[in-house]
Amino acid sequence: MPIAKGRDLCRRAALSAGAVVMAVAGLNASAHAGGVALGATRLVYNASERQASLPVINSDTQHVFLLQSWIEDIDGKRSGDFAVTPPLFVIKPGSENTLRLIHVGAPLPADRETAYWISVKAIPARDQNRPADQSTLQLSFTSRIKLFYRPEGLQPSADDAQSMLALAREQGAIVAHNPTPYYITMVNVRLDSRDAASVMVPPKGTASLPDSATSHTVAFQTINDYGAVTRVQQKTLP
Repeated sequence: MPIAKGRDLCRRAALSAGAVVMAVAGLNASAHAGGVALGATRLVYNASERQASLPVINSDTQHVFLLQSWIEDIDGKRSGDFAVTPPLFVIKPGSENTLRLIHVGAPLPADRETAYWISVKAIPARDQNRPADQSTLQLSFTSRIKLFYRPEGLQPSADDAQSMLALAREQGAIVAHNPTPYYITMVNVRLDSRDAASVMVPPKGTASLPDSATSHTVAFQTINDYGAVTRVQQKTLP
């Protein structure tokens, strides 16, 4: 390629890159939705009660947000088993509101918990003082926590269930066995001296611990109904 032609192509590329930078600089990124938070890290819906409540707090003292809420099953598919009210509302700066969940679907299993996700999307309101012709990039944020539907009369108690996990080596991996009717989430997992991923073990079910084939000692904590971690448990396998 002739040197002059090569230089011309370089100049064109530089001008194009400069145009992109100027176009992006003209956008105003608005990420204020980070000021909206849920009042719990998990929610237990007791079947003996008519509804469950979840506080939503806007700690941002200057910005208004539109909130949209919905329920998904544990696999992430939209579910109509619960009604969320209000499903769509505006939350003012520095204020708090409450989401109410009501079970409206078919009867759920009576011998164990059923797990769902609560999703709340926060969309920042457009700044009315900003010129209408000024480009604005607005970002929405979605908060997601687990919802556990808990039937009446389950035994043992949820607190006692946390210490009833059994570990066994099966087919080259360590497997957690949960004999209780509750979901149990293992956190702060350590395999020998290595950190490992958290694992949620379903009621009366099992879950494998990733990359545990050569491990012998397992230390972990669980999460209680209030989102706090329990005492450290340690188990040794042959």
